[in-house]
Amino acid sequence: MTNIASRAEFTPKEVQTPDERVKLVYAVKLSLKSNPGFKLTPGLPADAVIRWKDGVEWQRPRW
Repeated sequence: MTNIASRAEFTPKEVQTPDERVKLVYAVKLSLKSNPGFKLTPGLPADAVIRWKDGVEWQRPRW
């Protein structure tokens, strides 16, 4: 992770629904070690799981 926005923002209008308007998001910049097939591109919205401590087992998100 190279940057985290200091202020929360509403999700972009294109993806907002009335129920989602109450949710705020923070912009985050990541540096990737690899990007096979260039599937991730600049500006592409994505969900991610971030491990803060080494040695901690990964847990599957409940999306």
